[in-house]
Amino acid sequence: MDVVCFRPRPNANLNDTFIEWGTKGLLKEVLGDHVRFHDVYFEPLDNGKIPDHDLFVVCGTPWIWDQCTLSAKYHDLATALSASKAAKMALGIGACFPFGFECNEVCQAESSMPGLHNVLAPFSGIAVRDRLAKRTCDLLGIRTELLCCPAVFASEYIGAECFERERDTLFFYAPQLGLSAGVLTEHFVQHYLAIQVDYARTLEARVICINQDEARVAGELGLNAELLRSPDEIAEKLASAKTLLSGRVHGCVFTSGMPVPASLLAVDSRFLTYEYCGGKVLMTDTVSTIDSKMLRRCKVNYSKEKKKWKRFLRHSLQSAGVY
Repeated sequence: MDVVCFRPRPNANLNDTFIEWGTKGLLKEVLGDHVRFHDVYFEPLDNGKIPDHDLFVVCGTPWIWDQCTLSAKYHDLATALSASKAAKMALGIGACFPFGFECNEVCQAESSMPGLHNVLAPFSGIAVRDRLAKRTCDLLGIRTELLCCPAVFASEYIGAECFERERDTLFFYAPQLGLSAGVLTEHFVQHYLAIQVDYARTLEARVICINQDEARVAGELGLNAELLRSPDEIAEKLASAKTLLSGRVHGCVFTSGMPVPASLLAVDSRFLTYEYCGGKVLMTDTVSTIDSKMLRRCKVNYSKEKKKWKRFLRHSLQSAGVY
């Protein structure tokens, strides 16, 4: 079987590759070793060309936010869908809303999501990874299944259990550079950065980041951040962490199945992805300093969640007539 995986370009956000790894691993367990994957990237779409395929899979990323259907991402998705006659599934769809934002505000606004129902209607199976995505789809009459993010299973890709836990680790994040930058106050940003600096200095933690701008911000704060340039590098650093504080959701989600005490510093509703996995989330306005006692192992039931995923995939594939 030939499967198209529709996903962001790796250089857009290296962590999205963890969703891809987890998604492909789950599909391979269900469909067998004969499955062949073909990556199709958007923003921009790969010359509008899509290889011949039997199944079209949208891999993760936040697809639900205010005015999402007006974005270049949705234009690329609509173009790709129009070129595909195969069965379609969306796996690990997430939402990204500012704190306090109600999804019914989006659903009721005529200018916000004019075509979301039409875009997602052709999918035979849609798995969402947080309760806001689930609630939004429910309000729009789109049937979905709430499951943990596929990135939970990505650690199997590199055999993460073989790594020694070497150092306390900070996966540095500069919120003023992220998706929610436009709605964050200066006070929030400065406090968020100060918490990370305190953690790194108190525990003499290894500091990692994934883009040059964040490395620059970390340097201005007196942190010597190691700039990682590939998903494999990130995975190895996370797998060898003794403890982890992360501002990046999928840094924490990746370690969910490992014995790594971790916490996510929340910036927006994307924290719900890790919370649903059973992870520890720290709301920035409730903490000033962080020590290792505030970090804990994720409570995800790995085998149970994988069984739920495989059951969902089999049912969806059978409904689409491709299993």
